[in-house]
Amino acid sequence: MKSQKRILTISIDGKRPNLALAKVKSYYEKKGYIVVEDYKSLTQKVEKIFISCLFDWNREKVLPWLKSSCPVIVGGSGWSIDRRLPDEIEKECPRINYGYTSRGCPRRCPWCLVWKKEGSFHPVHKLLDLWDGRSKDITLLDNNILADEEHFHRVCWDAYRHDIRLHFYQGLDYRFVNSAVASSLGMIRHKRYRFSFDEPKDFNLVDTAIDHLSAAGIRRCQWFVLVGFNTTLKEDLNRIDFLRRRGQLVYLARFDYTRAPQYIPLARWTQCPRFFTALTFEEFLNRPENYKFKVYWKDQFSK
Repeated sequence: MKSQKRILTISIDGKRPNLALAKVKSYYEKKGYIVVEDYKSLTQKVEKIFISCLFDWNREKVLPWLKSSCPVIVGGSGWSIDRRLPDEIEKECPRINYGYTSRGCPRRCPWCLVWKKEGSFHPVHKLLDLWDGRSKDITLLDNNILADEEHFHRVCWDAYRHDIRLHFYQGLDYRFVNSAVASSLGMIRHKRYRFSFDEPKDFNLVDTAIDHLSAAGIRRCQWFVLVGFNTTLKEDLNRIDFLRRRGQLVYLARFDYTRAPQYIPLARWTQCPRFFTALTFEEFLNRPENYKFKVYWKDQFSK
């Protein structure tokens, strides 16, 4: 009896499900291959190796695999934003309760790769294309699902009628939030909604979005606040203080994962709700463990 061929898939970046490798697995299993996902358990030769590297700081982990005697295909944003799966694999839609109903984004934010990699917004699947028919949870990776309001409402309606809880993994775009969008967000089961407040000029738009969300019964969301790209410390603190006053939570989104010391106490403050809701940042800096960081912030507080 002829033994089955094997391929190996490797996700370099952690434990989160990898959609590209799930598509590879679906495609090759339909062709009769055995797909091995744990190289430590591999005991037989494989025909090909598919590797996903999402973050450029993990590139070195890929290099030893390139010495393999069999073909190695590497993709992911951490390796190349131009590398694509073959069309016949890309069109696979594994029902793993995880994936995209849309790709791309109409924005052209200079700190983001999405519009360069995926182009303008375009729907690619219905919500139920991702669903296994049993799970009560689906995680959506869409980068800007609110860019097409009709598509967004269809996704929410499918979630509502099948009692599916949605987790929007990426930050939602507050600039597209109106009363109808907020109403749909309010009617479905969901994990905490997350938005991104990236540009200091948009206070009024953020304020309006929070009002719409509150009217729909969504009192508290988490907001990614981009720092370390093109804003001052004062602008960063003003956005965070504003969100705090509006009863929101904050996650500090440090550009390129910068470890600049001035952001260390800011991250500690925002990522601990007990401190964030009870103390101003100035009060937080006055805690003994934060004295050493005060030098970076001494000119940022209003007199």
